[in-house]
Amino acid sequence: MSYTRVDSDDMRDSSRSHKRHDFSVLEVLYRVSAILTPILLTVICILLIVDYAELHKPASSSELLGTVQTRYGSNFAYMTLDHNFDDLWDEELHPQNGIIRLQDGSLSAISMFHQIHCLTSFRKALQNAREGNEIGIDFRDDEHWPHCLWYLKQAILCFADDTLERPMKVNGSNIITGQDDLHQCRDSGKLYTLREERGIWKEP
Repeated sequence: MSYTRVDSDDMRDSSRSHKRHDFSVLEVLYRVSAILTPILLTVICILLIVDYAELHKPASSSELLGTVQTRYGSNFAYMTLDHNFDDLWDEELHPQNGIIRLQDGSLSAISMFHQIHCLTSFRKALQNAREGNEIGIDFRDDEHWPHCLWYLKQAILCFADDTLERPMKVNGSNIITGQDDLHQCRDSGKLYTLREERGIWKEP
């Protein structure tokens, strides 16, 4: 067996080569980590924000009230201007109807009762018109019912009820009343309970 003598210069060159190789690997790792670290931190922050938002987002009204399925049907007591039925509507005309006191002491109006109040004001205006009283033509004559006309339109658009109402035969003609179709509604009973518990018009 023969041995070849390794020159010291060759050893030094080999050592420098290994060092340069080690250095280049570390440099690549450093640069990759410098790029990936901010990206990973950004992703983590986004996930934390999304998770926090999901945990703290306010519940929708449907979640708070629950939903019920119902058919409107007909109630002729509410389909008349006869003063004998005014008692069904009088409570809704109270100026503080539907206004509640919140836990922090501030006041707010429940929108559903505002809407019923507006509907009641329409009935009152129709009664006045039928009895020959001038009800005006717009907000310059009366600030109340013209406001309600616009407000109720927006409320209807807000809820955007997508129930498909089928025609029915009445006296040989096809008409759509919606009274027998199944509607998906929010549970209004919970708002009546809230009004009973926090309504200011019944405060002592």
